Amino acid sequence: MVVDEDDPFGIGGGGASQAIAAALKPEKGRLQKVVCPMCEQVGFVPKAALGKPVKCANVKCMVPIFTAEDPAEQKAERRPTRLADEADAIRRAAEASAPRKRNPLLIYGIGGAVLLGLTAVVVPLLTKKPDTTALQTPRDLSSFEELAAAEEAEAKAKAAAAAAAVEASAQSTPAVAVEEQVKRMTVLARQELRDKPLARRMTGDIWLRLGNSKEAATELSQLLVVDRSRSFYRVIPQAAHYWRSRAAGDAVAAKAAFTACESEIAGKTLPRTGRAATEVCLAFAAMLVQEGRQQEAQQLLATRQLDRTIPDNLDSMVSVAWLFVSSNYRDLGLTPPYSAESYLWSDPLHVAVASVLGLQGSWQEVSGWAAAGSDARVAADALVAAADAAGMRKTGAAAAGVLMSAADAITVPGLALRVRAALAGAAGDAAGVDACVQRLSMEAAAVPSAMP
Repeated sequence: MVVDEDDPFGIGGGGASQAIAAALKPEKGRLQKVVCPMCEQVGFVPKAALGKPVKCANVKCMVPIFTAEDPAEQKAERRPTRLADEADAIRRAAEASAPRKRNPLLIYGIGGAVLLGLTAVVVPLLTKKPDTTALQTPRDLSSFEELAAAEEAEAKAKAAAAAAAVEASAQSTPAVAVEEQVKRMTVLARQELRDKPLARRMTGDIWLRLGNSKEAATELSQLLVVDRSRSFYRVIPQAAHYWRSRAAGDAVAAKAAFTACESEIAGKTLPRTGRAATEVCLAFAAMLVQEGRQQEAQQLLATRQLDRTIPDNLDSMVSVAWLFVSSNYRDLGLTPPYSAESYLWSDPLHVAVASVLGLQGSWQEVSGWAAAGSDARVAADALVAAADAAGMRKTGAAAAGVLMSAADAITVPGLALRVRAALAGAAGDAAGVDACVQRLSMEAAAVPSAMP
């Protein structure tokens, strides 16, 4: 059904054509007066139009069609009811809704009967004497005394255990304190603007130091999740664990750490340049020498060697080598050598490996590694660095007993005397140092004076 916007009430069109139009003035045949209920316009229609639809005489009427009413017809009026009838109905309704009156005597009688019944039942129960025959019978209380003593002893034991636990928690051991810190480090590692792989390497290293290999494996595995390109970061913690396991006599753990490092190096994930990658090579080279694979260690370091005739290259290798050696010193709680001494190293990477071996007391390996140097100067630098490490670890006598023969094998007399003096100093042999100094003064012309 479509609604016409100009005729929303549906009175136009067909309805208008059937309605009888009203005239403004009475005329012949239109004498019946009608009034439009919409605009109250008076119009005149034929008498036959009464009761039928007619059209308002006002052309502007909004609802022009209406039914003409016959004025002769009178509407039936409602006769008012009598006041007496209404009053009687109201009275009957009020009586029906009013509460019924109750007999107070009946209520009081019922209440009294209930109270009397309760009194007859309760009073005998309250006045009944208790049966005291069981109380007058003597009892053996020894079992109760034993039970009370046992309960008291148990309570004292629990109190003592609780006090001991509180005292133990108050006196936290360093290991517990470190474990709490490493857990906090793990949480902080998840924050933004942090070197997440380095953070995982540090937490994994600490867990290894605490002897918790499970947590360490979790952290080092998470390192791969945050950045697989820096998986070689896992070598340094495993290398430190390798040396600790060897010192503790745990060959199985040492072998596992070595295998983990070897697989990482074999994976060829190391960048071609950079301090971190070079330190990884130095750490694994020292492990290779310790395992009797000296030639492989030389090949590994050869991939990191730069042209030492270029000062910038030499400075770069000296910096990395000294930082690596210093970290190994600090790992053992020792004071690292002065950084200025590292600028005397003619082959910094070769000397760094010898220094690490010296810190671990591997004197035979130091001797073989020094002899593999490219020249007498490199061999002398390696032996002196190992002697310095022996002096810091108070193992100079053992070092001198093995490395003196390596010093004698150096073909340059001045360099050989330098090594012997260093070994004598590490062993606390002041007389030996003085003797080397006197001999060195006579061999001054034989010592090369050119700086690297």
